[in-house]
This record gives sequence, structure tokens and C-alpha cells, in this order.
Amino acid sequence: MWDAKNMMCATDPRRGHYLTASAMFRGKMSTKEMDEQMINVQNKNSSYFVKWIPHNVKSTIYDGPPTGLKMASTFIRNSTSIQEMFRRNMNDLVSEYQQYQDPQLTRTVMMKRRNSMTCDIVLCYYVELECLELGCEQGNGC
Repeated sequence: MWDAKNMMCATDPRRGHYLTASAMFRGKMSTKEMDEQMINVQNKNSSYFVKWIPHNVKSTIYDGPPTGLKMASTFIRNSTSIQEMFRRNMNDLVSEYQQYQDPQLTRTVMMKRRNSMTCDIVLCYYVELECLELGCEQGNGC
């Protein structure tokens, strides 16, 4: 239940601290035994729990087991290791954004160059027209 393989997202709980945790058990079991086991886990892994939130692990027992099982458990945790997943997502988003921006930047530069070339061609055309009207030699305008 406390293992990294049992997490819904790829985070390693050993890389953070538990702020709070809740363990819910279903099935026939002793409340005393469950409390002792939860305290043992907390004591054994005390370096993974924040010191400034006392009694940050709660547990409950429901006597009715799920269909087809004798016992089951659910673990919900609030850990600082989740920032690892957010950091990965942010890095992925930043790299995707940068990849998207580079072609946009190139496209913008190309549009400016085309507009500049178009303006040059139009200007050259008008200069040639003026030269023709004034009787200048062709080709001297550009």
C-alpha cells in the first residue's frame, strides 16, 4: 500500500514528505492490530513524514469486504513528491511550446521578407514607369 508501484501517477514517495495520509480498510480485522501496524509504518518511515503536522495518518475500517475478496485497502496520500510529476509536465509543456514557437517565428520572418520583397518589386515597377514617362533608359530605376 505504501509502495511507489501503487501510486496512480509516476511519483516516488521517497522523494518527498507525507503531509497527510488516510488508509481505509474493508473486511474483518482487529482495530488494535490495524492501529499498531499503522504506527509501526509511521515509525519505520518517520523521515518521510513532516514533523510539524502531528497525527497526520488516519485510518478507518469497514467490516463489509468487497465482493469476492476477504479484505481490501485504499490509501490516499498528500505528499510533496507530487511536485515531481508537475515539474515533468511543465518541462514537457515548455518544450512543446518552444517547438511550436520556432516555426511560428520562422514563418513571421519569412512573411516580413516576402512583404519587403513585394514592396521592393512594387517600388521598382513605379520607378520603371516614371522612367518610361520621362523618357529615361529602361533598367536604370532599379
